[in-house]
Parts: sequence; structure tokens; C-alpha cells
Amino acid sequence: MTTLALTHTAAQRLMLATMGLLAVPTTPATPAAVLAAIRQMSALQIDTIHVVARSPTW
Repeated sequence: MTTLALTHTAAQRLMLATMGLLAVPTTPATPAAVLAAIRQMSALQIDTIHVVARSPTW
């Protein structure tokens, strides 16, 4: 078996390209386009927040 070595930057670009996040969008974010993006990434995370403020640790 051959081992493939990637630089950190190459691994980042591969991950972003796989999720469809590397290229600049060329079409509007329609409901169908958003659904297609969620399906391509196979993930959806919804974070609820109660306070909108900068974290004191930043």
C-alpha cells in the first residue's frame, strides 16, 4: 500500500474543495442551492445563542 503525504495547506484545500467551499459562489443562495450545499457537505449544524456579544476571551 502506498502512503500519500499532503502538506497542511494541500489538506485544507482538499477538504474545502470536497465540501464545495473552495470556489467563489457564482449564483444566488436560493433555497435549492442551500439544500444542495447541505447535501454535498452531508452536515448541518444549528447553534442557538441567547446573547450576541464578543467573547471576553477574544
